[in-house]
Parts: sequence; structure tokens; C-alpha cells
Amino acid sequence: MGRTKRSLEHRLERIEYRRGTFEKGTKLEDLPVSIWQGNQITAYLHDAIETEDLFALDGVYGDERAGWPVQIDELKLISADETVEIIVLNRAIILLLYDDDEVRRIHRVLFKLDESERRSMAGSSTSSGKTTWSGRVVSVQPRIRLSRSFDERSHNYLGYVLLIDGTCDGEPGEFLIAVGEAAHRKHRFEAGMELSGSSAPVEDERKETASLYKTSGIKVVKKAEGETPAGPPFRGLPPDLETYRFRGHRRLAARTYDAKCTECIWGCRMPVEMTIDHWNPSRKKYRFETFCYGPKSCPSYRPGPERKVPRRHGMSYTEEDWVDEEETAHRGPDD
Repeated sequence: MGRTKRSLEHRLERIEYRRGTFEKGTKLEDLPVSIWQGNQITAYLHDAIETEDLFALDGVYGDERAGWPVQIDELKLISADETVEIIVLNRAIILLLYDDDEVRRIHRVLFKLDESERRSMAGSSTSSGKTTWSGRVVSVQPRIRLSRSFDERSHNYLGYVLLIDGTCDGEPGEFLIAVGEAAHRKHRFEAGMELSGSSAPVEDERKETASLYKTSGIKVVKKAEGETPAGPPFRGLPPDLETYRFRGHRRLAARTYDAKCTECIWGCRMPVEMTIDHWNPSRKKYRFETFCYGPKSCPSYRPGPERKVPRRHGMSYTEEDWVDEEETAHRGPDD
């Protein structure tokens, strides 16, 4: 576990991902396998594997006794000098019942591999380049892109991201759809609705949290029913983007976001573009950061560590707590 993170872009040659249910007599090689190699391993996947430092997680995780038949995920990361094999048993149950940071790190990468595979399938699904989807809305959050340059930052408020539980191009599962502000004004998206539509696969995975965007043909199959439960997490109808801009945000620990905030209207996972060198603006790095626009008194809130913004010559800027305090100073504890 003491291994340091390493640059993977010129090392990782092949990814193999098997998943399914494991019953008596089943062998790992019997499970369906997805393979990425060469230029199929995008910068988005490289960044995910490096951020979660999966090369340091060779081994078996989870508990085969937690459920039967056993849900199994096997991930192989193959480079010129080593092969790392990661096996997770009963991932869904472990995520729900246990505080296991290593399984969460693995889960975040597996989720992105699933997204990448859906994008690849969607890209060839129709002559228009769009794929059809339908399902129940699990959550609605703002779609915001963050630009950083040393101690400066700016936001681009683009619309909303819908987490859908349904079918995408005939494949069941959960997936993220990006929609515009006008679509939200028209349809008033909220958790519990059932929708259908068509979307295009995202062209640059570093700049979107969703796997599909340029959404059109949205139809409301069924409106949300019942009373909205009190939060956290806070559900219901999300506000307009100007309200998010006015409220301002505080940094939110990625671990807390994954565990408690993915279904909250005040949570937000932003793609971040960082300009490293003012003299050479083409030098950029990308990552994702999580933020909270919700009440300061929320009992689920955890800020996580201060964030560093890289600069040329190995320098960096640390965004300290006062930045968030100043950003939200106009709000009371319950606002």
C-alpha cells in the first residue's frame, strides 16, 4: 500500500474487465469480458486509474459470504512490466453496508469503464450518432464546468445531469445524461420521474461528468409521485442555475459525495480544466472535483482535504478554507 502513484499513459497496454454472478462450478474465464487496448484506453480512463491508484490495489476485496450468488468483478491492468489483478466480491452489498475506501476507489473506476463501454456502443448505434434511452430519474444535479489557473477560477453553468436507472441502447443499468437549462425549464426534472429520449456520446470525457449529451426528443412518461422526503440528501425540484450561482459552493470530500450526496440536488461533481502555464496556455490538466451548494448546517457535509492547483516548474497553489467561507458568507447556516 505504500506504493507511490505513477504516470500510466505510456505504461498501460491493456485492460480486461469481467463481471457477473459466480455460482458453483462457474469459472472466472466463463464470465463475459470487456477489453480496452491501445488508443481505446482514453485519457479519461488513464486519469481514473491513476487518480484512484489502482496499481497499488492488487488483490481480493469484499466478502463472498455477504450474498449468494456472489457478484464478482475482476479487473486486470496489464502493462509492459506487470499485471495487476483486482477481484471484488459482492461489490454492491459492500458499498451499501461497509465503510471500505479501497472498494469505493475500485468502484469509481469500474463505473467509468461501464460508462466508456456504453459510449462506445452508443457511438455506433444509430446513423445520427445518437442512442435512445429510457428509465427512472434517480437524481438531478447541476452541470457545471470549472476552469482553474493557479489562484483564479471561473464557472460555466451549462445545465443539469440526470442519473437514470433504465435502458440505454437496449442495455440495462444506470447512466448519466446531460441536458440543457431550457429542457429543465420545460420538463421540471426531479427524482422519480420516468423519461425517454436520445443523446449523443460525449466527445471529450475529461470535460463532462455525463456519458451522453446533446439530448433531444425528451418525453415525460410518468411524473414523480408522492411527497418529497426531508433531507439530507435533499431531493425534489432543483432550482434554476442562477440560484446555484448566487448560493456559491463549498468543497465537498469525494468520499462523502460518493457515499451520501449523489442523489442530492445540492451536490455537484464538476469537470475541472487547469491551465498550468500562462505562457503556454495549451498546457492543461484535467480532473474532477466535488462541491456542495447546500445548507451549511447539513449533518452529512465533510469538506475533505484542501485542494492544490498545479503550476509550472512544480509549483502549486493551495485553495484554503477562507475561499469557501468568502464564497458563502452571504448565507446563513440553514440557507
